[in-house]
Parts: sequence; C-alpha cells; structure tokens
Amino acid sequence: MTLALGDQTIYDVGAYKGYYTLFFSRAVGSGGGEGGGKIVAFEPHPDNHKKLLKRIKLNLLDNVEARQVAIGNETGRRTLAFRDTDSGTSSLQEEMKAKILHEKSAGSVEVEIDSLDRQAAAHRFPKPDLIKIDVEGFEMDVLLGMSETIRNHKPKLYIEIHGVDAESKIANVRKVVEFLSGWTYAIHHVESGAMINPDNSQIAKEGHLYCT
Repeated sequence: MTLALGDQTIYDVGAYKGYYTLFFSRAVGSGGGEGGGKIVAFEPHPDNHKKLLKRIKLNLLDNVEARQVAIGNETGRRTLAFRDTDSGTSSLQEEMKAKILHEKSAGSVEVEIDSLDRQAAAHRFPKPDLIKIDVEGFEMDVLLGMSETIRNHKPKLYIEIHGVDAESKIANVRKVVEFLSGWTYAIHHVESGAMINPDNSQIAKEGHLYCT
C-alpha cells in the first residue's frame, strides 16, 4: 500500500503526542509557501495535547492546527479514562473506560467532545483527503459524527480497531465495516492484505483498516 500525500489535507483524530502528526506534516508539504498541505490534529487529553503542541513548536510545523477536543457523535463534555503509565490508551468508550478505571494508576478527566462535522463547519477546515482515526474503541461514534464529511468529500480513512477483548473487537469491526460498506468504501485490512466486507470482517479484529 502506497500513499501519495503531497499537498493533501489530513485530519488526525486521536493525535496522542503527535507522532503521526509530525509524519503527516512533513509528508504533505509545508503550508508556509505556495501549495503544501494541512494537518488538523485532535487530542483531548490535556497532557498529551501539551506534548503535541510542544512537538509542533520544536519541529517548526507551520501547517498543523491542533484542537484540544475529543471527536465523537455529540456535543458537550464526557469523562475520558486513562492510564498514568500509558496515556495513549485513553478512552471514552464505556467498556474500555470501565476496564481502565479498575486498574491501578488509572485516572479520569472531563474533556470537551464534538462531532467532526461540527468542528469542520465551525472552524472552516479545508476538506479532508485522509482521516486517521485512533480512538481506543470509540471508532463508531467518530464515524457517525462525520457522516456529512463522508457524504460531501469521501475522504480516505485509516482506522485502528480496538476493544476490551476479542469478542468486543469482532463486534466493533463488524459495525465499522457495515457502516463503511454502506458508503461504498473499499476496505483493506493493512496487516493481512485482505479485502474486508461484512461477511469476513472478523479478519480485521486486530490492526488497521485502510478505506478508499
């Protein structure tokens, strides 16, 4: 799988500390001159967001806009659960939150939540060419909240699948695949190379989906 990202706009949903953001920023080209792409990075965890901003500043990334907001299918505030030892596994999904909060060194924080459709309209983001989604089990909420973005722009999607156990991962990926199949996406499982549809979606219970 080869991605040509030059001059594209990418939304990084679940940006964590900005590792993908940095890669995407360099891949699309600087926004400081003629042409170049743009990255919009969404990260709700306060500490992660601070480190994301620091990475943007240290690397002089002039084509990145960072938003401290969780992306889902509602507007308001929600409780984000996280592990002190690994804030990259922070989650808004109820089963995953319950699991995290039963562990030692767990914490929680109230965060702003909004849909991608509303964020894009309110802040007049350029239309996305690619949306990367890594949201620890909250994938369907994110997708439901970006239906207008899909309808109007049909961006490519790169989605990491999560769940508390194998059964929940199978159920999660089935819902994701059924939803995206309804939008006529071609769905590829990155790790196996298989084409995925609702009948064989369990193949993709681990790993990433690339949807075009």
